[in-house]
Amino acid sequence: MSTKKQTGGYVAQRAGSEAGRMTRKDNADALSAPMTEPESEEHWNRLFASPKSQKFLKEMAAKAIEEDRAGLTEDLVIDKL
Repeated sequence: MSTKKQTGGYVAQRAGSEAGRMTRKDNADALSAPMTEPESEEHWNRLFASPKSQKFLKEMAAKAIEEDRAGLTEDLVIDKL
């Protein structure tokens, strides 16, 4: 039997959130209890403020601009939703 410690999921690893230091049980418990609006806002503010998140968001934005310039995107038409 392996004794390797599990690390956080994709979001935790990519965004550098505190969830990366939580156990699976902690993650499951946190997901089962809904956050209040202030808790949720604080959580997202921490995620987006981290240096890893900022780098990731900048990379995503650069890729989106590149795809748009290459003609690989479509305008969003609200009436068609």
